[in-house]
Amino acid sequence: MADGTTPTEEPVENPAPEFPAGLTWFNVSEPLSFAKLRGKIVLLDFWTQGCINCQHIIPDLERLEEEFADSLVVIGVHTGKYSEEQKDSAVAEAIARYQRKHPVVNDPDYVVWRQWGVQAWPTVVLIDPRG
Repeated sequence: MADGTTPTEEPVENPAPEFPAGLTWFNVSEPLSFAKLRGKIVLLDFWTQGCINCQHIIPDLERLEEEFADSLVVIGVHTGKYSEEQKDSAVAEAIARYQRKHPVVNDPDYVVWRQWGVQAWPTVVLIDPRG
């Protein structure tokens, strides 16, 4: 700092809620957590298979991932509208069909959806590097 002091990190008032245990993750070797992602900007992309606008934003997400590769992590949060869409196998098929390369977590019981107060698809949530 200009006055020669060292900045101190203030506690985060409303930290991002961690992902619940037991969810299925795709495109990663292990589940992600906000604790592990501290220092990165995290973009949560809430989507479902039947949402055309959810598919339309994929190229924009890819551009952001490329441009900010060192500082941004995109995580798709799949919340299936219909019971067949909520199955892990259906999510895997949709990821392959739409060529989603970023990490995706399947949220079949809408737990993550409710944690973030999501009400519609697509919804994008941006989390600062402090979580």
